[in-house]
Amino acid sequence: MYVLLTDMGRHKRETPCLVLFDGVCNFCNGFINFLMHRNPQGTLYFVASQSEAGRKVMERYGISEEEVGKTVFAIEGNRKFSRSTAVLGIMAHLVAPWRFLSHLAIIPKPVRDAVYNQVSARRYRIFGKADACRIPTPEERSRFLETPAQWEAYEGKESALQNS
Repeated sequence: MYVLLTDMGRHKRETPCLVLFDGVCNFCNGFINFLMHRNPQGTLYFVASQSEAGRKVMERYGISEEEVGKTVFAIEGNRKFSRSTAVLGIMAHLVAPWRFLSHLAIIPKPVRDAVYNQVSARRYRIFGKADACRIPTPEERSRFLETPAQWEAYEGKESALQNS
């Protein structure tokens, strides 16, 4: 896994990566805003777990509502990553210097995930919870999957990239 992530850190990722997140979590929404501004190549796509598309993604990858309430997921190709591994993989899609954070994968996963779990357990208490999911701006809309049709289009696009 470290070799994969360090390679991801040296080169901008060209393949799409879907980020499944808790849409009512203020901390998560702040993270999505951070990612949007640092991924100008547009390889990151976002789906809130509370959306119709989010439920389809969860069904396809066997992710429960309880799980998505505790962690972010990154889906690249047919591979699903969670917790710190997802965050580090997502970072590889960002512009420098942020993408070099993916090198933190050298830290053993149990240690990384212990830190991740501490932040996750306190995020609502510290940052609060929204009443509804974040509404993407018109400029952001092409990077957010909200409906099952958008999920199917994304899945088809991703599949075509893998076969080329």
